[in-house]
Amino acid sequence: MAILIVYASKHGSTQGIAERIAEKLRQLGKETEARPVDAVNAPGSYEAIVIGSAVYYGSWLKEATEWVRRNQAILAERPVWLFSSGPLGAEIKDAEQQPKEMAEFREPSQPGIRGSSSGPSTTTNCLSLNA
Repeated sequence: MAILIVYASKHGSTQGIAERIAEKLRQLGKETEARPVDAVNAPGSYEAIVIGSAVYYGSWLKEATEWVRRNQAILAERPVWLFSSGPLGAEIKDAEQQPKEMAEFREPSQPGIRGSSSGPSTTTNCLSLNA
């Protein structure tokens, strides 16, 4: 089974991060697919799912949020990892405000979301994307 990296990107940056995650997972021997949220209607055939969205005005893009809500039952049965991309200032702080959807997606009613991450800096650290 493959790992799905699904994303919502407004100007292409989040797409680039998703494609880089897919590339790194392939280098580790994992079969992966990176696709925009509007191109994935049935994620049930994937063993794990990475979901990312651009962040504007403190929120994920509407299409990403709707995709997560629409696929809640499937996500509850699989490992899920979240990432967000958005504008960063000159200084990155761990305590920065997270997109408002993160609290909802981490609720106990979302058991499939076992690990989550926000922000490009955490994405880089977790997957060693700079290597």
